[in-house]
Amino acid sequence: MASKEELLELVVDEVLGEVWIPGEFTADRWRADMLATSRSLRDTLLRHTWLGGVMSSAGLVYLGPDVMRMIEGILAILETAGFDDIVSDPASNAIFSYVMGSSSSEAALLTAAARSGLSEQEWVDRILVLSRAVPAVPAD
Repeated sequence: MASKEELLELVVDEVLGEVWIPGEFTADRWRADMLATSRSLRDTLLRHTWLGGVMSSAGLVYLGPDVMRMIEGILAILETAGFDDIVSDPASNAIFSYVMGSSSSEAALLTAAARSGLSEQEWVDRILVLSRAVPAVPAD
């Protein structure tokens, strides 16, 4: 191990190995497979709440076998559905980025709730009460 960054790259690769990818790709199941893969990525990010922050700030360059398996699996789902490389590559990037972004925000909220000592419902209720107490900004 030459550096902290290399260690983080290996850990990220290992964790992303938890993401479910279908064992077989069929055109009639592509939407269900993409949804299941996206949900699995979300679940992984919520189990490892630190992952989004590491991936966005560490400048990771290593694409290990588990990351490659996930990327190739997402591309295979789209390509099996009939999308060509011109569409499937940016579409896979958009899907991954969307799930990463929304899951990272969700993980941050869940982490804040856990740190507060309140249950998730109590924390949400408190946030709602506070948000109602803030005066609305008048529309122009």
